[in-house]
Amino acid sequence: MPYSRKRSGMEIRMKKGKRRILPGAALTALAAAVIVYCILISIEKNALAQYEKDVVWVARKEIMDGVLITQDNIEEYFVSKEMEKDLIPEKAIRKEEELFQRMIANPLDQGVVVTEGMTESPREIEKGMKEPVIAGFMADDLYQVVSGVLRGGDRIHIFTAEKEDGRVDLLWENIYVQEVFNSAGTVIPSQDHSMAAQRINILMEKRDIGEFYAKLLQGSLRIVKVV
Repeated sequence: MPYSRKRSGMEIRMKKGKRRILPGAALTALAAAVIVYCILISIEKNALAQYEKDVVWVARKEIMDGVLITQDNIEEYFVSKEMEKDLIPEKAIRKEEELFQRMIANPLDQGVVVTEGMTESPREIEKGMKEPVIAGFMADDLYQVVSGVLRGGDRIHIFTAEKEDGRVDLLWENIYVQEVFNSAGTVIPSQDHSMAAQRINILMEKRDIGEFYAKLLQGSLRIVKVV
């Protein structure tokens, strides 16, 4: 009987110990499960972040430098495309309005993601000029104006052809064509390749205007388009 009482006492103590251990073990297991869950969520987020996408604008076709992008012609030159964020250039243009009234600074190949450095504002052209002014003339004023295919954003070289000795000299190069108009005075959009330009506005230095119009009246000026 004494042995039986002693054994019963030990069993009671063991049961009490088990009751104390079980809640602690359960809490430890729960904490471990929470930690593992958080780690898995973090891994999943990192994995998904690698495949997160954003919209960029890609050249639909080859685009020559000097082309002015407007609301009217953006669909001709660019298309929006989703791309994984880790593949997108840091300064890629993501909103189409960021392209409006911007000029292509250098030729773009088809499929190129356009970035800020690939375009410039026509205003930026004026920064390198001392006194920029806009000079306008009629296509009829010149013997030939590239068959009327000039468009806003084009660059031209202006030559003088002297009738006396037949000599041809380059007077001004890389002159920026700001806008062109048809015979009714309506602006011709860049994507219109059929309408003939009748009136042309170009950006020139103020100091050159006198000579430009004097030679224009003489009929000695000739224009070529930069391609």
